[in-house]
Amino acid sequence: MSEIKTGGPAFPQGIDQGASEAGFPIAEITGGLTIRDYFAAKALQGLMANPNVVGQHSSWGHDEIASFTLKQADASLKAREAKP
Repeated sequence: MSEIKTGGPAFPQGIDQGASEAGFPIAEITGGLTIRDYFAAKALQGLMANPNVVGQHSSWGHDEIASFTLKQADASLKAREAKP
């Protein structure tokens, strides 16, 4: 199984680790919500907000909806990597 690229943290948080000998701040970036998670959540929000789409896929269960939104997120990440 190939590793799923997440795009990194969507809203990284820095934890202050003090300063270097030269006086530059040192911070550790922590994870949390990934860009993939964020894109999937936005896809889910759009899907649920559109009654036409919901009606077309009324037979979908939770697994199908989750799969669809993750596929949309993966496509967004792939497009994001493409260089114009």
